[in-house]
Amino acid sequence: MIWAGVMMAAGAALCVVLYKFLDVYEQTRPEAVMEELLADNSTEELITLAKDNVTFTLTRYESPEELYAEYVEGVDATKALTYRLDTSAEQDLQKYIVRSGAYNICNVTLEQYGEPVGFGRKKWKIASVEAADVTKVLQGVNVAVDVLPGEEGIFALNNLAVGEDYISSEEVAIDDESDSAVERSMANPPVFNRITVGPLYTDVCVTDADGNVIACKKEENGTLYFRASEPQYKCVVEAPDDIEVRVNGVPLTNDYAAVVNDKLFEGLEEYVGDAGYKTVRYDVEPLYLEPEVTAGTGSGVSVVPVKEGEWAVLHDDGESEDGERYAVAKDYFTAYMNYSSYSYNGGSFSVLLSKILPGTELYNYVANSRAAMIWASATKTEYKNLSFENFHSVGDNCFVCTISYDADMTASSWYERYSYELKNSYEVVFVKKNDRWYAAKMSVLSGQE
Repeated sequence: MIWAGVMMAAGAALCVVLYKFLDVYEQTRPEAVMEELLADNSTEELITLAKDNVTFTLTRYESPEELYAEYVEGVDATKALTYRLDTSAEQDLQKYIVRSGAYNICNVTLEQYGEPVGFGRKKWKIASVEAADVTKVLQGVNVAVDVLPGEEGIFALNNLAVGEDYISSEEVAIDDESDSAVERSMANPPVFNRITVGPLYTDVCVTDADGNVIACKKEENGTLYFRASEPQYKCVVEAPDDIEVRVNGVPLTNDYAAVVNDKLFEGLEEYVGDAGYKTVRYDVEPLYLEPEVTAGTGSGVSVVPVKEGEWAVLHDDGESEDGERYAVAKDYFTAYMNYSSYSYNGGSFSVLLSKILPGTELYNYVANSRAAMIWASATKTEYKNLSFENFHSVGDNCFVCTISYDADMTASSWYERYSYELKNSYEVVFVKKNDRWYAAKMSVLSGQE
């Protein structure tokens, strides 16, 4: 009985201690604070508490506040609020993730305060309510933008210029099949700097310097690929069909042959025989690198720039200034300029016609110009440059040459006087008939007709 009494007293004491511990435990249980928070606040109220305390960080190309606002627009407020412990909290803190359905909406951090209320345990209170780090639940993408060296500032990402801190050391060679096969075949093709930004969680918009949207080339392994630099150069080359033409060291194939012209010697077959040739116009797609046009394998070929982005490849046998062909070309062109640069007079008209092969298109063109030239103003010509080049014999009775000039023209009429500069370049075909040379065709390479 004595033993039983002792046990009963000990049991009663233990019950008192246990009751006291349970009371302290209930007061110091952090989950109780969370349950009270969720009971006293709706989903919308918790979002309101959190949205002014957005602590997660992003790249400067999107706003954490805007990203969070977009995220919680999809929250269904009718779903039950739940919470779970976040074990990443620091010591002496308790951190919980609050969810509404499948959405993380906020992070709640609790801290202990005051003196222990018993058994060394303290009460908990809310230290902070932060917006949930939505980057942990959203799918992010990286953005890779390729630009030519020195062109890093020609594009913007989400309306912001990209800083140098994003420019990587990665270099990317041209490999897109939509680009020119010439540049893909070069020994040293264009190389781009790759600028990589990410991850990004909102819509991605890449624009050029004018604000035009640059389309995404491809998406691969969570990365969107763009090319901000665009090809700037064109390349058009007209050459005899028996001369190999190269652009930046790459031979042009028939794939680039846009036009085959067999009319250079049309109607002149009796003068050229089998020595005539066709010309081919090559159109190369726009290029990233400035084109360098070369042709042939040695002497006897000239590459002549005729205008921006266009070249003519010409046979060149060479001719001295005291040569027969040089004298023929100069004699014809002198007559041509005497007629076209002065007001009409019968003498210059007759002299010019006498140097052109009758029945040709050139002859008819000059003959039919007589009425218009009557009204032309007298013009004085001062040459800054006049050249006769690229002479090429086509058989014994035909040759081709290039005539170019750059001149200051001063026109005078009875009521005004004005000056202008005129640049022209022509390819002229001459034929020999009855031991006399005549101009038979005159094609404009560049300038004005």
